[in-house]
Amino acid sequence: MAIFIDAFYPDNKNRSKRLSELSTDCATLFSDAAVLKESIDQKLASCHELIKKEYEGFGKQPPELKEYSIEAGWEVYVPELLMDLALTECAICGLRWAAAHYLLKQGKITEEVLKTVGAKGVVKVYIPRWMRIGGGAMAAIVVTVAVDMIVDAIDGAVERSKMQSALKEVSATRLQCKTVDMINRNLDTVLQAVIISCQTIEELKLPLETFEQALKNIIDKNRITESSIAKANAIAYLKDLDTQRKSWTNEDGDWEDSVGGQVNGQLELHALQPLHGFDTQSLCCQIALDAIRPIHNMSPEQKQLFENRILAKCPGGALV
Repeated sequence: MAIFIDAFYPDNKNRSKRLSELSTDCATLFSDAAVLKESIDQKLASCHELIKKEYEGFGKQPPELKEYSIEAGWEVYVPELLMDLALTECAICGLRWAAAHYLLKQGKITEEVLKTVGAKGVVKVYIPRWMRIGGGAMAAIVVTVAVDMIVDAIDGAVERSKMQSALKEVSATRLQCKTVDMINRNLDTVLQAVIISCQTIEELKLPLETFEQALKNIIDKNRITESSIAKANAIAYLKDLDTQRKSWTNEDGDWEDSVGGQVNGQLELHALQPLHGFDTQSLCCQIALDAIRPIHNMSPEQKQLFENRILAKCPGGALV
């Protein structure tokens, strides 16, 4: 019977392969979210220690490390000076999504909790009902397709119809996941820029006023908001991925319109670089340089020293 199904519905094999491909992409993004959660937490802690050290070096009381609940029972610890960067509505959406995957990976929450979290953010992620997401015991997050979705159906038309519907759903989910992934990668990158700026200012023994102004400039120019990410970049990344592996995309549907709201703007400043192609360290260095250049109480010589130190931290001394 399978021979006849293949003859009448030759693209069913393509559909099945594509569904597996898209589900695997989602699994990768789910796992990346858990990793980014740990990376962001570590960078926030490093930022706090550097800020504290800087203030104490001038005999000043350092700003506090604030505890913020991003969900009932889920806390994030953010340096007071960075709250306008890391606790915008958009950033919290990303942090909540990342925390959910981290907890799922540990087996501390269920798939249903993850799906609920996804549907409530500024950028909503709708996970198909037939998608099963497993974690636990610190294993990698695994995505599987419900048994009744893809079967060797006797009726090839039924199988085709199910897969066509599933492809449209999971294509949209993948874009939504990638968009939230970009929120977290933006935050992670800007926090790294804060770290190298703090380190360089300490190395040069610049005044506390310069330190504070540099942080303010970084935050003002790189605040994580709906307009600071570009859906177009997420789409470009996914299209590039599909092109490179020669994916069968004939029935992915209108997935490019699956991210609603205001997430259609352009990434501001250097974050406009496509997030699948930039050198993260170079981008961090560029953000740091942009923050220091407008500061008026620095001499040209101090700015040159700062730039030289920053360039030394940048691979190859090249900037994006």
